[in-house]
Amino acid sequence: MRKLSVFLLVLGLISCSNPLQTYGTKQEAESACSQWESEEKKLFEVKYIEWGEEEDWVNKPAVNVDSVITSRYCLEEDNTSQIIGFENGEIQNETFEDADGKRGEWKIVEHFHYK
Repeated sequence: MRKLSVFLLVLGLISCSNPLQTYGTKQEAESACSQWESEEKKLFEVKYIEWGEEEDWVNKPAVNVDSVITSRYCLEEDNTSQIIGFENGEIQNETFEDADGKRGEWKIVEHFHYK
């Protein structure tokens, strides 16, 4: 009897949660994904570009290329009526390193379904 009670309690808790929330419109799903995306982490990377021969470096302008890599992005998938949220866990957890095996991978972590 105790096992049945625990099973019914777990079943009730599962039915109360809504892991596949569906938004009424595409715009609502886009807004929800944008809200989720706004909690991203940013990785700032500065690259220096050298121009010309070594002896000419004094006469060449220094060029800095700043790039920002974010940890999250949203991608619309019309054929399944959803917007998919991708995340790079290494960037999000601030453990990213520019080395093999430490750059992280893009994984689907959110689904924003719409009608």
